[in-house]
Amino acid sequence: MTGIVQAQSGFPFTVTSPYGTVPFGTDVYVGTQGTRPNLLQTPTLNHGGSEEQFFSDAVINSSSQYFGIPLTTVNGTQLQTAPGNLGRNTFRTAPFSNVDFSLIKDTYLTEKSFIQLRAEFFNLLNEHAFGIPGTIVGEPGFGVSSSTVLPERQIQFGLRLVF
Repeated sequence: MTGIVQAQSGFPFTVTSPYGTVPFGTDVYVGTQGTRPNLLQTPTLNHGGSEEQFFSDAVINSSSQYFGIPLTTVNGTQLQTAPGNLGRNTFRTAPFSNVDFSLIKDTYLTEKSFIQLRAEFFNLLNEHAFGIPGTIVGEPGFGVSSSTVLPERQIQFGLRLVF
């Protein structure tokens, strides 16, 4: 028997606004350089329903109550007046674990040759773990994760003749 067990407390991530700032401008190569918004009140997390949604429905539906983005227009471009007070890596995705397990049986036919039978289980407990959600305030995918960290459970069997 062999096994690998992993446990992680989740991935940290930063919520950003879709605007550049007046003091620092925008990134002309990418378009706009997201900056951190102001934290107006601590956003509530989702404790039920859809698990790929990180923030509660109240935050998703009305993010302006939780994150403030003071805007001004400079040369026809909307910019944030200054970088916000929200810290870097303020939020962390849900913790997750992974168990990989293998059973191996060697059956000797002669002194030098044997048959090896293997059964390997990847993500044995089939735990789902969602990736980092959308981090740009006001975007359609804000607060919703569209990917998983781990693949689904996979089982494979093998038979090997060694001589």
